[in-house]
Amino acid sequence: MLARALEIFWPELVATAFGLAALVTLLFLVNVGGAAAWAKTLSGVVAVAGLSLAGLTGTLKNSAQAMLKRLRQDAYTELVAIAVQTAPRPPDRSALQKAINRRRLTPATPN
Repeated sequence: MLARALEIFWPELVATAFGLAALVTLLFLVNVGGAAAWAKTLSGVVAVAGLSLAGLTGTLKNSAQAMLKRLRQDAYTELVAIAVQTAPRPPDRSALQKAINRRRLTPATPN
């Protein structure tokens, strides 16, 4: 089950890893004196973009999977309802009358 989750959500996990790496880099650059302002800004933007993108795509993918599961369940429900409602054709009147005429009465069986 974990392998399937990793298979489905690997892009989100990669984006989260890059976002966290950029966040750690930003924290390091803020604490170290002499770092260029553009490096701090770039690291902050990449961290925010990576983490936001990973969270958003993960949420959207999860919602899409839940919707597809619900649609599949609804489709199966409809198919079962149609199968239950389908009745065989009624027998032909002449064939029914012939079957009635061929029937033999049997004596009642004692209990």
